[in-house]
This record gives sequence, structure tokens and C-alpha cells, in this order.
Amino acid sequence: MQPTNVIVAQGGSASFFASASGVPAPAYQWLFNGGAVPGATTTLLSLNNAQASNIGNYHAVATNSAGSVTSSVAHLTVLIPPTIGLAGIGANGTNISISVNAVAGLKYSLEYKNSLTDPAWTPVPPPVSGINGLITLTDTNVPAALIRFYRVNAF
Repeated sequence: MQPTNVIVAQGGSASFFASASGVPAPAYQWLFNGGAVPGATTTLLSLNNAQASNIGNYHAVATNSAGSVTSSVAHLTVLIPPTIGLAGIGANGTNISISVNAVAGLKYSLEYKNSLTDPAWTPVPPPVSGINGLITLTDTNVPAALIRFYRVNAF
């Protein structure tokens, strides 16, 4: 049997299973991104409290005195909740800029309300792709003496 890809939320548990048959019965070794996983020597590899450091490719090697066979590669994806760190707010004439620390793979949009009682947030296009670093979102041509409330949405 071949292991299959797994998607798990950060902090969750992930399991991979692989098996082979032979005489004598094979021994197993799991590998993570090409390196042996210490103590992972059964058909089942269980990972508890999955973190970003666990993201990658897993496969098993089954070995007996007749030889060895390598399983297909299964990928572990760990879903990490986004965080937005405010890096700065600036105003230049009628332009408002908000800088945040962004994560690659997510898009960020600036949204505003002219009053907190407004029923919906208004997006300020375009969304900006995260780059594992600082990005700046800008609202241009804001009318003078207008008060706006802003938020950054990650998706």
C-alpha cells in the first residue's frame, strides 16, 4: 500500500501508512524530505502537533534480505492561520498607506468604512500578494477631512 497526501491544521495530527509484503517480513524506515525520521520504523508514521517545520514529502522504504522497495511520495500540508503584523501607517496628501508583514501564498486587501455603523466594508483594489515580508496597501484620493476606518483582509 502507498501513502497518500495529508492536509492538517496546525497543531493537528497526521498519519501516513505504507506496507509491503515479502519473506522474511520487511523492516521499514520513513523518510522526510530525503532524511530518515528517527524511530519511524513501522508501517504507520504518526505526527502529533503538526507545525510548519513538518511540511514536506514523506515516503517509506521497506527492506528484507531479498532487497528493498520505496513507496510513492506523500506530501504533508499544514494549514497555518494567517497573522497580520502592522508595520506602519502613513498619509501623504490624499493617500493613506498601511504597511503589514505579509506571508507568501496569501493575498491582502485594504478595506474601509466611513462610519463604523456602515453595513459593509468597501474594498480598495487591487489586492496585493504576500511576499514573506513587508507590503504596502494604499487608498488613493481620500477626500480631505474625511474620517475612515481601515482593516486588512488576508485570504
